[in-house]
Amino acid sequence: MGKLRSFCIAALLGIGSITAPICAFAQRSTFNDSLRQELLRMNVRSTELRNMLDSVRINFGEKSSENKKLWAEINSCDSVNTHSLRSIVNEHGWPGVSLVGKDGSRAAFLILQHSDKDTGIQMQMLPLLKNAAESNETEWQYFAFLTDRFLVFKQGKNQIYGTQLKFNSQGLAE
Repeated sequence: MGKLRSFCIAALLGIGSITAPICAFAQRSTFNDSLRQELLRMNVRSTELRNMLDSVRINFGEKSSENKKLWAEINSCDSVNTHSLRSIVNEHGWPGVSLVGKDGSRAAFLILQHSDKDTGIQMQMLPLLKNAAESNETEWQYFAFLTDRFLVFKQGKNQIYGTQLKFNSQGLAE
């Protein structure tokens, strides 16, 4: 990615001044299988809950108490996972492929992607994802997904990479 495009993305997201500690990631680290397993476990629970959404909506309705309870459980799970991910990153840097493997790095991204209640962590981690992708420690698509998600849902701006669907009041994708 060119320097001008990187600058433009940083300007759009309001993250123009990035300090070195924020941009650290776990490059060339010793593989940590217990950390990998922790990330995978955290993501499995989140995925299990989200996989129940369609069934609950179909069987009970969007505005049902069952749907509200499920969302409360999802939000609680996301909150715990966000806190854990923040601690992991503070200790190890971004969990890249060399530290936690491809599946562990993907799990870390999905946890971050679902940290919608804490936009601070998403904004803080975006430069780490970019640096990790530049060093082949994570997938570029993760940076694209988080960039678009932040722009569309947190800043009300147009997305750059076309990764997000936003639904209007009629339930149609825009």
